[in-house]
Amino acid sequence: ETKLLESISFLPSQKICTLLHWLHDRRGRAYVPLNVTAFHVLYQPADGHLWARVFVEGTPLQLAPTISRDELLDAVDHRHGAYQLHPVDGRGQRVGDPPQVVFHPPRPAR
Repeated sequence: ETKLLESISFLPSQKICTLLHWLHDRRGRAYVPLNVTAFHVLYQPADGHLWARVFVEGTPLQLAPTISRDELLDAVDHRHGAYQLHPVDGRGQRVGDPPQVVFHPPRPAR
């Protein structure tokens, strides 16, 4: 079952940082989603392809900011490709920079 965001109160950044240790910012540091109430999910099947919003039963996929990697992969049926989580506030407006792209399966370290 897909976990869609219903309502979530602000969590102290310390707790969010702990919960999202699997996400990193573009500099490789732990991603801290400040003022984020949800993530919109975009998908790219392969390099060079366009990014597209992920929809579930006709509704854009929106996930809680405390999502784990396993929950993300469950929500997208473990489809191989790249995923971008776009942080949004309570009004659905993008806020801040997104975390690094999430690859499934993970890419080998360079």
